[in-house]
Amino acid sequence: MSQEALADKIGVSFQQVQKYEKGTNRVGASRLTMIANVLQSPITAFFEGVATAGSRGPKLRSPGNLITEPFALRLVEAFSEIEDVNVRRAVVEFVQALGSVRRKHSSVRTD
Repeated sequence: MSQEALADKIGVSFQQVQKYEKGTNRVGASRLTMIANVLQSPITAFFEGVATAGSRGPKLRSPGNLITEPFALRLVEAFSEIEDVNVRRAVVEFVQALGSVRRKHSSVRTD
C-alpha cells in the first residue's frame, strides 16, 4: 500500500505519514491502531525486533506485548493527554512505585 493510500484511509496527509515513517512525528496509540487495522496487521508487528536489555538485567518485555495487557491502551491514551511534563513524570514514578511494591510482596515467602 502506498503512503498516499494509507494517509487517505487514516485521515491524515501524505506528508504526515512520511513524518511517521521517518520518526519525525510520534504515532499515538489510537493512530497506530488505525494503521494496523488498515494494513490488516496485528499491532505487535510494529514492534518486532525491538531490542531487549543487555546482559546486566532481565530482558525487557516487548512494547507490542505490553500494549495488549488489560488496560494498557487506556493507560497510554490517558497518559498522552497529560501536557504538564512534571505531572507526566509523577505519573511514571507512581506507576513504577506500584510495580516495585508488587515485586517486593511477591518475593516474600510466607511458608
